[in-house]
Amino acid sequence: MNSIQFLQKNSFNTFTSHPLQLQLIKAISGVGDEPQFICEVANYRVIPAIKRSLAAPSLSSGLGKAFDEELRLQISNTVDSYPCGSFQLAHFVGRVLYFSTVNCLFGPSFHPDLQSYEDFQLLDSNIPNLSSGLHFVGWRALRARDRLMNKFVSYLAPIWHENGADNVEEISRPIGDAISELKGSQCSQQQAAAALMCMLYGAITNLQYMTFWLMANLITNGEAMGRVCDEIDGLKLCETPDILDSSITPLLDSAIQETLRWAARSSTFRIVETDTEIRTNGVATMARKGECVMANIHAVHYDPSTYNDPEMFKVDRYFDPKTAPPKPIAWGGGEQMVSLFMIDIRSTLISMLSVQRKASGSI
Repeated sequence: MNSIQFLQKNSFNTFTSHPLQLQLIKAISGVGDEPQFICEVANYRVIPAIKRSLAAPSLSSGLGKAFDEELRLQISNTVDSYPCGSFQLAHFVGRVLYFSTVNCLFGPSFHPDLQSYEDFQLLDSNIPNLSSGLHFVGWRALRARDRLMNKFVSYLAPIWHENGADNVEEISRPIGDAISELKGSQCSQQQAAAALMCMLYGAITNLQYMTFWLMANLITNGEAMGRVCDEIDGLKLCETPDILDSSITPLLDSAIQETLRWAARSSTFRIVETDTEIRTNGVATMARKGECVMANIHAVHYDPSTYNDPEMFKVDRYFDPKTAPPKPIAWGGGEQMVSLFMIDIRSTLISMLSVQRKASGSI
């Protein structure tokens, strides 16, 4: 298989993503000696608690609708902040998603502002430098990271010293449960701030990346943009449209799936479900059940034997279920986490494309 280029095991002869997780925690939050503890609390207590919260359909749907309402408010605020009526797509997408995600998950008491947004974007763009140890190259990002960490510490201060997250204004249930687990695990306030900062990073970056590339492909393809916008306009004709129902916008759903295929980041982790022998250049390697493997997803998504013209972005590649190729393998995270992401990206695109229709190409 072209997607299998090399396999590497650690000193215990076991596939694992653990070293990379520790590296990312240190790069995102700047914690020194505690990434191991934060990683264990996140993997074994915080993430399972969030998944349990999202397993309730009513909560997942309610969070999606709250995100949709926040999106519309932030899109309006962002458009109004550009007096000339023209703005860069990357800044528009990044700013809208940062403020919408922070307000929806953490509540207004986090007090997101332009400084924290700019700090987040600066940190995101320097993660490779910070992960590699070349901190002097990303010195501005180090200062931005410190400011963000201080913001999380300040946000947690009343929670840590009082009765938990129950009294925090409009905090989401998943974040409230996460904070309860962090506090119950005897994390320090600084460690909890680091964990929440990593969670915010994970929540925004994939959504921002995929939204940007889908919007960019539609903006540069007028015919595809027109078809998707016509479908979205059709929602207004429904008596009680549910924008979270993908069945009523099949072309938009196809565009989302195609973006997940066309623009997916090159690697992702998966847990091995059954013992599997993998042969690469005649050499056999055994991947044991329960181990973590890293795959070259880019090679899978661009395999010409599976996808016709894989280099091309085709908005209707997944439109007809009878002829559609396999859906993309975008990331892990569990069924509930992926479902919530799909709700978020649908809400984001419907809101942004509605603005684009009215703006007549000002992005």
